[in-house]
Amino acid sequence: MDNDKAYILHILDEIENINNFLGNINFVAFIGDIKTSKAVERSLEIIGEAAKNLSEEFKENNKQIPWRDVAGLRDKIIHHYFDVDYQTIWDIVQKDLPELKEILTKYK
Repeated sequence: MDNDKAYILHILDEIENINNFLGNINFVAFIGDIKTSKAVERSLEIIGEAAKNLSEEFKENNKQIPWRDVAGLRDKIIHHYFDVDYQTIWDIVQKDLPELKEILTKYK
């Protein structure tokens, strides 16, 4: 769990960074601001990488989180950077990250 805790903290830090990057902007402002969209992309890459490094035991105990999808988004951003779907990124940030944050906060 000690190693997991470090990765959990990385994920939570990046979720906080994303929230700070976005503030109260809407989707149109998000896709229109390359600095913000690229910063959010990078934070999602870090979240995905940290998720890949969580122990199988931790992932098994938290099956409500789609770990394969979390890591897969990172891979898609890294390997298909020219074809990033910002609507998908926006939806993940708005819908999935709050739930991920809520679940992981109890392990802080």
